[in-house]
Amino acid sequence: MCDASTVSKSALVSVPRICKDRIGTVQMATFSPSHHWCYYPLMQMDEALLFKVYDSADAERARFTLHTSFDDPSVNSTTNTDRESIETRCFVFWAKK
Repeated sequence: MCDASTVSKSALVSVPRICKDRIGTVQMATFSPSHHWCYYPLMQMDEALLFKVYDSADAERARFTLHTSFDDPSVNSTTNTDRESIETRCFVFWAKK
């Protein structure tokens, strides 16, 4: 995932996402040497990674987290079969009082 504080708005490109029943958009990033990417190669089975996919608020905070996957050449895929990736999305709303 990429540290949101290292991503400028000018590095983002809005791309159409066309599905069978709807059309939307996603943000993709262009390359920038200022991006700070992190990954967690030593995560254990009882650990999870949680990150923000989207926030409608745009007040000096991260609105989403750039993330991707990659093939790690240091991992032998034939012996490392315990690793799983599961994506679950939820909506969270805050009501102002």
